[in-house]
Amino acid sequence: MRNLKEKIKIIDKLILDDTPQSVVYAALECRLAIELVCYERLKVSIGKMSKNEVDWQPKKVIRQILAEENPNATQELTLSISTEPNEESDDNPSLEEFKAKSYVKLGTQSELDINKLARSYQALSNLALHVSVPKNQTIQTYGDAKTIKRKLEEALVQLRAVSCGNLVLGGIGPEYKFQCLACDSLITRKVSALHDGKIVHCNSCIESYLISISDGEIFHSRNVYEVPCDTCGTASLVSKNLFRNMNVEECHELKCDGCNKKLYVRLMPTMYKCREQVT
Repeated sequence: MRNLKEKIKIIDKLILDDTPQSVVYAALECRLAIELVCYERLKVSIGKMSKNEVDWQPKKVIRQILAEENPNATQELTLSISTEPNEESDDNPSLEEFKAKSYVKLGTQSELDINKLARSYQALSNLALHVSVPKNQTIQTYGDAKTIKRKLEEALVQLRAVSCGNLVLGGIGPEYKFQCLACDSLITRKVSALHDGKIVHCNSCIESYLISISDGEIFHSRNVYEVPCDTCGTASLVSKNLFRNMNVEECHELKCDGCNKKLYVRLMPTMYKCREQVT
């Protein structure tokens, strides 16, 4: 958390300078500090999440971490290590036996009140980082310094509390792992985040996978479209992510898996007529 403490020092100095410009810069630095806090927690979890689905907004980032990788990402946690190993003959020690051991504290993850930080993040943007719409003939380049400083102090209370921690911990619990069929990268996801119909994206290539669960067992299959060839009849399997960022009417060239003929796929809108429900 050294970077966060340095950010807090910068914000304090800018507030003490007490000019319209320095207060605006303090608001900007404070927003950057809030992003830093959230992205540090994302850094230890991103390898077990789908990178292309991660939002940039701090509150959404934390919500995605909580849902997909670490439900304890906002909790205060202490990590300690025992000074003595388990007995080799003791394969399944009880909770009481664990508690009876001597421990050395390694560090603490600070509690993160993301709702308060998100409110400060948004308020500082509204108050300080935009020129106000004129209500008369005068345009106010800078917001009200007193109001901005009050919001800064509210945010600093939360940031100072977070800066007391010296650890950021990843999630624990059972994981589902498999190799990407396209690039052979290892894909890892928390079992608790998987459900029937969940789409999991490879972080190293464009492949994605459809998760299915049957009788408690997890399966995965490529998330693809079937593109038929009008020459040989082969249905080529194409990753759905290939079309993820295509524009309407944009054309993409493919090759048939059967006869190697060039195929062209164009993204077109389709209009559906909704049936009226009869009551």
